Amino acid sequence: MATPWKILAELRCQALVGLAPHVAQMAGQVAAHAGLPAERSEYVQLAVEELFVNVCSYAYPDEPGDVWLTIRAGGPRLEFDLGDEGGPFDPLAVAEPGLHASLADRPVGGLGLYLVRNLTDDLRYRRRDGRNELHFGMLLPTAENEAVGGGE
Repeated sequence: MATPWKILAELRCQALVGLAPHVAQMAGQVAAHAGLPAERSEYVQLAVEELFVNVCSYAYPDEPGDVWLTIRAGGPRLEFDLGDEGGPFDPLAVAEPGLHASLADRPVGGLGLYLVRNLTDDLRYRRRDGRNELHFGMLLPTAENEAVGGGE
């Protein structure tokens, strides 16, 4: 039987960089209220803020469009979906930054996505119906997750 999902929060707003901290804070608060430990809730905030700013900067370079965020809980997981109707862009296709290169030799960009990849439990992208959809999940702490090293 499939895990029933409960929508914890839905938000649709204009993709304005100035809203990023507020959207990220809301996502972190929802995650904490759902039982994610404080450190992991901060990871959610960082990931959502980075992804939101990317939408503002790249999906709508000329004028702001809409961005939406849905947060769901099901079983031992929280799921976060961030979407926009900008041009196709798969952030997972972006090469990881050369972390061992000096700052002078390293191209600008890519560190935020690197952080998101490493702070979330999974990150997926798809283009569907003219929309970019980015998804990440976070394991909630359970006795089973703790036993296998998850939910930390």
